[in-house]
Amino acid sequence: MDATGLSILNPRASRLPGPNLLHQLVKPPSQQTALDYMGNNRRHSYTYSQLHDAANALARRITRASGSQNGQLVVPVLIHQSPLLYISLLAILKAGGAFCPLNIDAPPERVKFILGDVAATVVLVSKELASGIPQDVSATIITVNGDADITEASQVDLQHRIPQPEDLAYLMYTSGSTGTPKGVGISHDAATQALLAHDRHIPSFSRFLQFAAPTFDVSVFEIFFPLFRGVTLVTVRRVEMLNDLPAVLRRMDVDACELTPTVAGSLLRKRENAPNLKVLLTIGEMLNAPVVEEFGGDDSKPSMLWAMYGPTEATIHCTLQTAFSCDSSTGNIGVPFDTVSCFIIEIPETDSEDFKLKVLPQGEVGELAVGGYQLATGYINRPEQTRSVFIDSPYGRIYRTGDKARLLPNGKLECFGRLSDGQVKLRGQRLELGEVEQAVLRTSGCHSAVAAVVNSILVVFCAVDAGVSEDAILKKCGDWLPQYMVPGEVVLMSEFPRLPSGKVDRKRLKAEHEARKANMSEDSQESEPADATETKIIGVVSEILNFKVKKSMSLASAGLDSLKAIKLASALRESGVAVDSAGLLMMKTISDIISTARREAVAQGTNSFPKEAAISLELGSVLRENPELEKLSALVEDVLPCTLLQAAMLAETAQNPTAYCNEIVLEVPKGYTMEEISESFVELTRRNVILRAGFTTFEGKFVTVLFKDLRPEQIKSSDSFQKDFSLSVICLFITLAPSPTSLDL
Repeated sequence: MDATGLSILNPRASRLPGPNLLHQLVKPPSQQTALDYMGNNRRHSYTYSQLHDAANALARRITRASGSQNGQLVVPVLIHQSPLLYISLLAILKAGGAFCPLNIDAPPERVKFILGDVAATVVLVSKELASGIPQDVSATIITVNGDADITEASQVDLQHRIPQPEDLAYLMYTSGSTGTPKGVGISHDAATQALLAHDRHIPSFSRFLQFAAPTFDVSVFEIFFPLFRGVTLVTVRRVEMLNDLPAVLRRMDVDACELTPTVAGSLLRKRENAPNLKVLLTIGEMLNAPVVEEFGGDDSKPSMLWAMYGPTEATIHCTLQTAFSCDSSTGNIGVPFDTVSCFIIEIPETDSEDFKLKVLPQGEVGELAVGGYQLATGYINRPEQTRSVFIDSPYGRIYRTGDKARLLPNGKLECFGRLSDGQVKLRGQRLELGEVEQAVLRTSGCHSAVAAVVNSILVVFCAVDAGVSEDAILKKCGDWLPQYMVPGEVVLMSEFPRLPSGKVDRKRLKAEHEARKANMSEDSQESEPADATETKIIGVVSEILNFKVKKSMSLASAGLDSLKAIKLASALRESGVAVDSAGLLMMKTISDIISTARREAVAQGTNSFPKEAAISLELGSVLRENPELEKLSALVEDVLPCTLLQAAMLAETAQNPTAYCNEIVLEVPKGYTMEEISESFVELTRRNVILRAGFTTFEGKFVTVLFKDLRPEQIKSSDSFQKDFSLSVICLFITLAPSPTSLDL
């Protein structure tokens, strides 16, 4: 067929030579390090020999548990990111099964649905997540215990299932428009062809970070591509990666990783934050200008950015743009892999069954469709949904992605996002708004629901009977949906605005909601902050969320998602408020943050000393009783009574001056001078008054002296770190360690 002038790339995809079973791609046993893991401040590593031994032992357990089951064996897995997960996935494949990762935070009803959908007879779960599997399921639950499985002595040969290339290697559940999730089945053939196709395009690396959640299909690439190349797969507890990703990349010496643009822009931010990182792949959402400008290449710096594109139904990635340049369009998704064909087809006006494929001329905008050897088998137990998007064509079987794109004159594809408002991406996760709506409609008294993303917040509009509460709707959502699909805001209404056709006027719903939010922001008056703590927290939250907030405002409706929670927790810590991102996500309002900060201040005895909360002592009297302090009177801001905890610690310090001296090791990017480091600490003390505090006695009692600024002599640099100092003089000693990127404090 003549494709001249049409929007077609690689119309006849190539089949690549190589293994056609996913587990056969993993390098054979050797003493080279396969896995490197940091958890609970302990480092664990596994050679390729240990990886295979552990997987073989667990595969025997799976085969014994599954018995002589006929047909495809699908094994759901509920295990945190760790070597235990990777061993388990490999073991399932070796046992002839297909793995199906489960959401760590999935409600029991959703887990039960998936187990039933795949007809699970065996489930793998770690000890700490065992409670996530409902007790009334009929499957055999194997609790994977780590070292106990790795050292299992049994060497009895069992006849594992022998999978064929067309059999499933894994199942990934994605959001479904009908109200239930749908499982995308990927065959061994599709998975191996995808990984083989990457090999000539992805630069060499030695240590790849496994960042994505196991239920995100990118994790399959992160896990099996490094193991295919015979290099080291690196991972760290997820909370540590989210709290300080640059530190993890430096500590674990990572030179390649894959992140969503949001994560790259929010957590990694600058290439200098991870000096050893050479390759950054991005996936999951449209690139943005700051990420392209920072990690792309130009005359002054090489590109480290590889832009990947691909739906789950086309096995992880199906196109890529290598070595992204700083001046490239953010929608540039490059060219297809050798194993993939791409077409821009006419967007049908309706979803009728008599759909006729029409490939558009080059340059016209249409729907991106992909073909070739990486296509999914389909949606399991969903023949109608499978037929609606996997269609036969003169070029073979193709998948309609639902993404809007065009073919540029330079032969590159440019993507413009989703065609339909019904399926959206929120922070890199694909979700069907229809599934959210169906979950909401499970609430008694809720007779209609419309879900929409408004200003990056998932909002659900509910037409309800009198007496139905927001909490009831959120609880019902939490019973069925994973956390990322639970609405951030619920709007209760008696009825919806409608079009003349009788359909809900979704545009008007969103517009009126945005107008109400704007009016609330302008009109609502709130009392002045009660103290410095409240002022500080409101200021920090406003800065992170990019608009003026009020203490009564809902954090969810203000747009606080997991990534913003991480940034907010970091900013609050810098301002002296100790709260972690997990705690923030459990809070409902900004008032909750303020209350928590006050409780922590009392508990720690480190109140930020607002004048309303403490009675200042007569400064002149204190200075007269302390001649040495009187010499510094121009630098003293205030004198306050000590808290009980401070007084107790000072009393012990008087007996033992070394009692409360600490050494802390920090990491800083290369290139920082001692002057820049010192100025950073000075700025820290400007923001946190307690760090400018000293102590003396007055009338027989300990008192706190608050200085206006840190004195230059209080920061000292040293070539070697000596631990024989005391608190008789309060100083900050900075010692450059042998590594130029770490400090002893």
